[in-house]
Amino acid sequence: MDFLNAELNVKLILFTTFGSLIATIITTLLKSYFSEKGKNLATKQDIDFITDKIESVKDSYNKSLENYRTELKKAYDLSKPSLGLTLDLDKKLIEKVSKLNTSIFEIAQLNNYDKVIQLFNEIEDLAQFCVKYRIRYANLEGVSEIIEMHNKSEKFKRGTSIDPNEIRTFFNKLSTSLDKLMGYFLEPIKQEKNNS
Repeated sequence: MDFLNAELNVKLILFTTFGSLIATIITTLLKSYFSEKGKNLATKQDIDFITDKIESVKDSYNKSLENYRTELKKAYDLSKPSLGLTLDLDKKLIEKVSKLNTSIFEIAQLNNYDKVIQLFNEIEDLAQFCVKYRIRYANLEGVSEIIEMHNKSEKFKRGTSIDPNEIRTFFNKLSTSLDKLMGYFLEPIKQEKNNS
């Protein structure tokens, strides 16, 4: 019987040891399983949180962008009338400058000095136009020179005789001033280089 008790004790010890080992393994596996499951759940919750934040930022950005577009459209709509007025003024200025250039050409190249008084009147017209719309044109290169040329032309008008050399210098300076002014409105044409 002792042998049977001993065998039973050994079996009981083995069974207990084996049961403890299995319980430990199962506990470790369950612990690991639930730990990983918890990590996955936490990761899923983190991803959901991050996704919500990203969507929130996108919505905020889209709303800001839409507000900016609306403000930009309002500003554009408000500027349309002034843009039209500005274009009309610039067109008138360009016409006056072109007319003056034609008169200078006729006088200088064709020696048609009968048009000198007409030229002085055109200079006066351009100078008065620039002064009238000085808010737009005062800072343009050539405008102050044209006003100065107008003052000089008034002296020529009052004079009895005009020295041809003085008038030629006057035309050259006026032409340079007109070119500077037109440079604001017209860019030079750039010739493409041939790569032959």
